[in-house]
Amino acid sequence: MVAGRRSTGQAWWALGLVCLVLLLAMGNCSLAAGAKESDRGPPMRFVVVRSNAVGCEPNCPEWISAEGTIEAGTPALLKRMLKRLGGRKLPIVVDSPGGNVDAALTLGRLIRRSGLDIAVGKTWFDGCMPDDKDCTANKGRDAGYFGEPYASGAICNSACPLMFAGGVRRVVGEWAYLGVHQITTTYIRTKLLYR
Repeated sequence: MVAGRRSTGQAWWALGLVCLVLLLAMGNCSLAAGAKESDRGPPMRFVVVRSNAVGCEPNCPEWISAEGTIEAGTPALLKRMLKRLGGRKLPIVVDSPGGNVDAALTLGRLIRRSGLDIAVGKTWFDGCMPDDKDCTANKGRDAGYFGEPYASGAICNSACPLMFAGGVRRVVGEWAYLGVHQITTTYIRTKLLYR
């Protein structure tokens, strides 16, 4: 072996390792570039839930369960829900990682205009789940969904606090999280070249 030079086997091995690292890095960059808003989970859905606690009948509490990512069409979903409820003012129990800022602001205004209370929490469903198709577990009962609200591990992050701020009364339990951060805007700079 000549002093100051590596053997060709080591050089090829090092070159292969560098190429492998570069390929992995490029793969991760392309995955991040392809990430969308919906990668935060399913879109927000609203369902009316009635408590199934023992002994609460006939006056069991009800609430609107709002879980998922806030998207551009989310305010229209809440508006439809409130229209179906007539003048009933049910509190909203929200669990959301955030999402579309403009939609969250619209939701907050709609919640305030409707005079609704809001809490950060999740809903434990008993019987049928909102995503279950053709579920008959709740058939013959006087509500579509039954369950219990709980705060442990529930979140309202990113754009969600803008929705949360609209509540007339706002509650965040000891084991729930309300996450606030600075809104960022991403600009794409383009450069035109004339030949």
